[in-house]
Amino acid sequence: MYRIMIGNSMKPEFSFFSIIKLIRADEYKVGDVVAFKAKNGLKYCHRIIEINKDTFTTKGDNRESSKQCEIKVPIKNIEGKIVR
Repeated sequence: MYRIMIGNSMKPEFSFFSIIKLIRADEYKVGDVVAFKAKNGLKYCHRIIEINKDTFTTKGDNRESSKQCEIKVPIKNIEGKIVR
């Protein structure tokens, strides 16, 4: 599945209007860039920075180190891993 990146949270790796390819994965690891649907209903592409039992903590590469920029995502909300 392909998507168009809208936003700058993953700069410099992915820019506004980058075409990204998503694949479903059996497992994910810290450092993977994933697409997901957040609680607010919006879809995001962020990097996994922490894995817990039922959630991933994600953050865009173009964000400060602030905890405010982190999003906890239930594993069931992950749509796929971004591959090149």
